[in-house]
Amino acid sequence: MKRIFNTKFFIAVIFFCAGFLSNHILVKYKASPVIAENGEERFPINPSDFDHRSMLETIQRMNEEDEGSMMAMGNMGEINHHEDDKFSYYEIPLKNVNGANQKMNVEIKDGMIKISEDVKTSGETSIQSSSERMFSIDPGLDGDKAEVINEKDKIVIKIPKR
Repeated sequence: MKRIFNTKFFIAVIFFCAGFLSNHILVKYKASPVIAENGEERFPINPSDFDHRSMLETIQRMNEEDEGSMMAMGNMGEINHHEDDKFSYYEIPLKNVNGANQKMNVEIKDGMIKISEDVKTSGETSIQSSSERMFSIDPGLDGDKAEVINEKDKIVIKIPKR
């Protein structure tokens, strides 16, 4: 019977352990790329690499300086909801952007309201912005008989109760 634990076996075990440990150390201390769903390589981002205070200050300054900035254009505002005996109302305020073409689309389907907005400003520079918002409606409402009412500064969605 041959000996299982001979010199060649011990040398193979030593090389295996050395390779395993060196691979483990390289993976641990080297940022390896992550493959995204579309096949692109992306490196992990460390949040501490960014100066969050200066980014927030810049965003706040942009909003204070120019209400018509891109940050403000995509903001549709709060949606107000109220009811009476027969109807439920959703009021969506419109953002008045000077010199802008604003297009809003409201779609009610499968118990969901989908609001999409496209804003295009023209002037020295042309800026185009779009945003989309979805939210569910109460199951006791009849979305198929909903009405969309355009008012000067808002859109009202009037949905009858079942």
